[in-house]
Amino acid sequence: MKRPYTFVIGDDSKLYANWWDGSQWHWADHGAPSGRWVREGVGVVVQDSPNGPERPYAFVLTDDFRPWCSWWDGSTWHWSQHGALPSRTISRRLGAITVRDTPSAFDRPSAYVITADSHMWCRWWDGGVWHWADHGTPPGQPVKKGAGVITVQETPSAAQRPYVFIQITDDSELWVNWLSVP
Repeated sequence: MKRPYTFVIGDDSKLYANWWDGSQWHWADHGAPSGRWVREGVGVVVQDSPNGPERPYAFVLTDDFRPWCSWWDGSTWHWSQHGALPSRTISRRLGAITVRDTPSAFDRPSAYVITADSHMWCRWWDGGVWHWADHGTPPGQPVKKGAGVITVQETPSAAQRPYVFIQITDDSELWVNWLSVP
């Protein structure tokens, strides 16, 4: 059964979930990673496989501007630290999506952030290991802020492609960064 979840950050800087069990809503205190407090949310996604259960992932930034994820393994919630970027500091959140390479593949979570040097970065799962990817900036323009992320599947048998929308500093135009799939 699919269950809706809503994640919020409380005045106490902890992550909370409001979820539906099929007949009523429940609140769950996810707390915060040990010794940290939750600064802001990045996004929430559900990872699944075509034949497996859905697993929620709630990505957040903590007070030290590092990404963390509260995720469900089927019986217990866990916090996992997603590491600092190489020689960079995360300054803003952008969003989270899942990407499916084929209609029968599993969903791969991806979380997007903007760094202090105005680059867009992605934290993505390949099915076995998490990776960081620097998506850079539009030619000659720093990234000001994010507008949103989405995946697009052009036909029922096509791979999903991520589209990331950003606003640039100098002229406030909307730009899109997207993955071309052969």
